[in-house]
Amino acid sequence: WDDISIEQAWQKAGYDYIGITAIIRELPKVSWMIAACRKYAPKSKVIIGGMVTASGGVEGLDPDYICRGEGVAWLRELMGMPPVEKINHPPLTMEYTLKILQHYPVFPRVKTGLMTIGYGCPQGCDFCATSAFFGRKHIPCLQSGTEVFEVMEQIRRREPSVDHFLFNEEDFFLYDRVVAEMKEAVLKNGDMNASFDCFGSVKSISGKAESLEKTVLRIAKENTGLVSASEVALAGNVSLDEARSLLDRLTANGFCEMRIRKLGSIVYCFPDFMDNSEFEDL
Repeated sequence: WDDISIEQAWQKAGYDYIGITAIIRELPKVSWMIAACRKYAPKSKVIIGGMVTASGGVEGLDPDYICRGEGVAWLRELMGMPPVEKINHPPLTMEYTLKILQHYPVFPRVKTGLMTIGYGCPQGCDFCATSAFFGRKHIPCLQSGTEVFEVMEQIRRREPSVDHFLFNEEDFFLYDRVVAEMKEAVLKNGDMNASFDCFGSVKSISGKAESLEKTVLRIAKENTGLVSASEVALAGNVSLDEARSLLDRLTANGFCEMRIRKLGSIVYCFPDFMDNSEFEDL
């Protein structure tokens, strides 16, 4: 971004649009980057994207457009192009080293495959701006583990020396199907000897929480077929209304029966876990 290279490149190219992506702490830098755009490419439209758009001061920088959220669909709409169901992920690489060493060429660098698996995260951790930025929604760029492996193969065909990949995904291990499909594809290919870095939460890698239906069945088995809404609410960490709603739904579908005890409390009976010695075989 020195003045000479900017002036020569932009005046020669005559870009219609200039895109700037940044994180929140780089808001001051974006300010003078826009000023450079106005000086050297006054006919170009300036687009700001990335996490910096979550800052309240970005409108004051007077860009022509602000892209908040996933950018491919946004840009296609801006260009008057129809939406696409599948994003064609380009084979990207970068020279990777520790951030504090990146300005010192004497230190070794590793050529790394760079991949964006998806944007956003449904976890909603209170320390994470990304989850809030995308409205606690996950927007996949690669729909399956097979697609992840295919992009890895494309990168290796282009750069055979690449044996390490960096996955941009907020919580990669949260998506069991994608991880399992990628594992299967890698195991089928004996030539894939590579490693990868990714983000993953403790919750996603330490096992999935028990579903509420499984909690109901576990209680039914422990209590010889009898379950109450209060037991489900306590064991499943849900409200009584949510527990009762599930039990009523299971009753309506024929999985259990509703009974009333002598004291007036409601209990649900699961015949599969009850003593069936009183019944005769048909």
